Amino acid sequence: MAQVEIKTYEGNKQVSENVEIKEMNIFQIKRVAKELNKLVTDVNTNEHLKNALDTFFTKRNEIVEENRRLYEEAVAKGESEAFQYSESEAFKQVGAQFFKDILGSLELVLENAPDSLQNLIAQASNINVDILGQQNVYTFLDVVDAVVEVNDIPKLIERLKKSKDSFSTVLAALFPKKEQA
Repeated sequence: MAQVEIKTYEGNKQVSENVEIKEMNIFQIKRVAKELNKLVTDVNTNEHLKNALDTFFTKRNEIVEENRRLYEEAVAKGESEAFQYSESEAFKQVGAQFFKDILGSLELVLENAPDSLQNLIAQASNINVDILGQQNVYTFLDVVDAVVEVNDIPKLIERLKKSKDSFSTVLAALFPKKEQA
C-alpha cells in the first residue's frame, strides 16, 4: 500500500486526506482494461495521428534501407567507412505533412487522451474521477506512481502474458476448433 495526500474543498476550506492506494481487484482491472481499450481505439482510429506515424515510419525505414545499401556499397569497394543518413533526416523529409497530421490529432492528444488517462487512473486508484480531476499535476502524478508501485504493473503485465497461454490451453480444450469439411 501507498498513501497519497488528496486535497478537496468544503466551501472555502481546503481539506487534506491521506488516501491509501491498494492493489487493484479484478473489477478494477476489468474497468482499467476497458478504459485502455477505449484509449487504444481512439489512437488507432485517429486518421491524422495514423497518417503522421505511418509517414514518419515509412520514411524512417527508407532511410534505414538506404543506409544499409550505402554501407554494403562501401564494403564492396573496400572502404572502411560509409556515408550514413541520421534518423532525424526522416523528420526533415516528411516535413510539413507530418506536422499538419500531428496538428490534426491534437483533439485526441489534448482532449480525449487526458480524460481517458484520468478515468483510467481513477479506476486503478479507486479515487473518484472528479476529485482526482481537482488535484494539481504533481498530486496526480503521485497517484500514478503509487498505482504503478503498489500493483507492480510491469510484473502484472508479464504475469498476464504468462497466464494468457494457460487460458488459451483451457479454452482450446473446452471449445475445440471444428474441422472444416
